[in-house]
Amino acid sequence: GTALASDSSTVFLESRKGTTRQASISLSGRGPEGEAISLQFASGAVSANPAMLGVGANADAKIPDNRKEYKVSRMHARLGYDGANFTIEDNKSLNGTKLNGKSVEPHQAVAIMNGDVILLADVELRVSVS
Repeated sequence: GTALASDSSTVFLESRKGTTRQASISLSGRGPEGEAISLQFASGAVSANPAMLGVGANADAKIPDNRKEYKVSRMHARLGYDGANFTIEDNKSLNGTKLNGKSVEPHQAVAIMNGDVILLADVELRVSVS
């Protein structure tokens, strides 16, 4: 049983290490009509419950897109935290999500870093991680 005990303590250390330092991320940009966007999330919060970004009433973080033909989907993309990095995944949005100009596949969480640029359709968000 010795091996078992050391294994479980390793797991315990790993999980503790992940929770000691809360990281936070801010996404800032402008909506299609120049609306200021400033969203902030703590790693602990989005680790447990990823935040849905979109124009919909049920989105956790509202993206202002008041155009009649809005491009940002109601439930556009999901922001999470995997224990090491914040992540973004497209939620099968109509106009897609891009990270630094590269398309993000639906339901494939990709790590986002300080200085990255996320595009929700045509709405640009600059990433700042602290």
